[in-house]
Amino acid sequence: MTEADLPRHVGLIPDGTRRWARARDATNAQAYDVSIRKRAEFAELMFARGVQSVSLYCLSRQNLGRSPSELAAVFQAETAMVREVLPQVVELYDARVTHAGLSTLLPDEYAASLQDLVAATAQHAGRHLYLLVGYDPWDEIAARQPATGAPKVEQLWIDRPLDLVIRTGGQNRLSNFAPLQSGYAELIFDHRYFNDLEAPDFEEYLREFAQRERHLGL
Repeated sequence: MTEADLPRHVGLIPDGTRRWARARDATNAQAYDVSIRKRAEFAELMFARGVQSVSLYCLSRQNLGRSPSELAAVFQAETAMVREVLPQVVELYDARVTHAGLSTLLPDEYAASLQDLVAATAQHAGRHLYLLVGYDPWDEIAARQPATGAPKVEQLWIDRPLDLVIRTGGQNRLSNFAPLQSGYAELIFDHRYFNDLEAPDFEEYLREFAQRERHLGL
């Protein structure tokens, strides 16, 4: 694949973690520990292949309505992802991190970890990593809408359009994942759980994108 064949911005909805846990008689904590490491592996591979921006759907506002026991495993794993796993990736590729979502909806430790990573990478210019945590597109519009007129993509939390969106786990919907930025994105729905995927599967997503003919409304 040449650079022209690659998507500039790839979004990932890594679905199926809890079902993966049930299928393997594992705990949610064990399943999310696998998931966060594979998310970092996904972002690193995309950056290594030349993709400029990656958006990871971590938690929607609707996800925050789950039971406290379920959310505890997510919060613990994703806080570790932000503090211990992703920093290695963003340093390697000089990636700037943006948090898309409302920090006020998150536990203090998680929110502080996101704030620290965003601040630490504010001057990075090689790649861009968007972390959608406590995210809802209506909040995004409300937070960025100018006094008059509709917001432009450059004014949103996720300030560039998506070229490719991948969802695992067998659900064929976006579930409020960056709808304004995904208007002309290519969509790939994979029935497999995200935790079952490996690097060759991530490579195959790029090959499938390269084979598609895009018209972008023209």
